[in-house]
Amino acid sequence: MRREFEPTWQLGTFCLDDRRIVENDRFWVFTIGAWEWIVEVDLDYAIPGPGVVVYKTDGRIGWVHTVDLASDDTIRSRPNPNPTLLEHGAGEVSETPGRTTPTQARTASRSRCSQP
Repeated sequence: MRREFEPTWQLGTFCLDDRRIVENDRFWVFTIGAWEWIVEVDLDYAIPGPGVVVYKTDGRIGWVHTVDLASDDTIRSRPNPNPTLLEHGAGEVSETPGRTTPTQARTASRSRCSQP
């Protein structure tokens, strides 16, 4: 996902949110977007549009309309036992120890907020 989207990302700090595993039998659903929207909930960085999926049969990346994702009762969601984004309660989120923090990422190179 990172290889596909991060090089051309232009809005805020690229973020791959892996706190939940979302899937059905056909594909995995990924949450990608700006850190400023996903974590800080800054509406200026929200991007409307379809959800990003990876098809399990061949690894192909695709797009599915969010309405279709929301109404698909075959999609399951569960906590990721090993996320790179960690929630601490009260809206606090950080990365796995030893990785670049969001603040460092934004101020240094506007790079990653999580690792693959």
